[in-house]
Amino acid sequence: LELRNLALSGGETALALDLQDAGLTAHGFHVSDAVHGITVDGNGGTVTITDATFVDCGNEVGNGSSLRIWGDTDVIVTDAAFRNDEGGSGGAVTVSDESHLTLQAVSIDLHSASNNAVVACSGEASATLEEVLFDGCAGTAIHAGGTLAPLNGLEFEYCDGTLVRLAGDLTQVDIDGVTARNCTGEVLDLGPDQVVELWQSVVIGHDGIPFAVGATAWLQLLGGTFVDLSGSLATVAEGGRLDIERCVAVNVAVPAVGGSLAEVGIEFTDLWRDDETEAWEGLEAYAGASGNIEADPLFCDRATGDLRLEPGTPCLLPDDGVMGAFGVGCD
Repeated sequence: LELRNLALSGGETALALDLQDAGLTAHGFHVSDAVHGITVDGNGGTVTITDATFVDCGNEVGNGSSLRIWGDTDVIVTDAAFRNDEGGSGGAVTVSDESHLTLQAVSIDLHSASNNAVVACSGEASATLEEVLFDGCAGTAIHAGGTLAPLNGLEFEYCDGTLVRLAGDLTQVDIDGVTARNCTGEVLDLGPDQVVELWQSVVIGHDGIPFAVGATAWLQLLGGTFVDLSGSLATVAEGGRLDIERCVAVNVAVPAVGGSLAEVGIEFTDLWRDDETEAWEGLEAYAGASGNIEADPLFCDRATGDLRLEPGTPCLLPDDGVMGAFGVGCD
């Protein structure tokens, strides 16, 4: 079944799909002002939604959403935009039961999720997010209680709240290329027993502590760049573990460690402050050890957000690699 170039507006549900081992392609949709924009329920089958715009859905009730998925269905959304111009509390997407959601090349603007996460995954559901931009969102941006496939290329700008919250039975997760600019709250919140490898993350101008590591959780920050944070880089609960490797952190306080049983490891990382205060205060045992340094990383143009490194950077590594999320070269 193929649906093309539809404009849907108002009502409890703008479009309800009940699929039984069937496929559907929807292209060129505009959905607005519905409690639930599109609902998908079914047993088997795949729904592909491309070139779609969802505007002001889910605002009348706290549990409304632009796209709601349950049952056992594979839903793929590409080149789509979710906008909430009215400032309501509806989420953008919820997926539950045994369904799988893929968001690729999607923008989510001005969504306030006071009751639901902007993107919520629960039960035995699973989700894959690639190249998704959250702009001006409030509340929890991504709540994952189901299975979360690797997250790639997520961007958050001017968001307020927890950006990624991992909960439930979710354990090992790989996340690559998360960027948060001028946000408040937590970038990543790990619950007990969860293990996350976070590659090439970038946090700039953050108000708050971006990373929270719960008891018995383990966070690995690998090749990240962190600049101008109002608080420390992370909090580590007793029994939690934080490893920082190949990172650059400028004007960032050292991690706050709760209890003697918390573990922190730091290798090949540059901690530096431009106000002449001690960057490694509280973690002096790591300063100068295991390839760690305290030096101006020599960003190409920090004022404009160009955090690539000048050729003369002290952040080069013995294996010809480089600290931080960006390479060397300002051309």
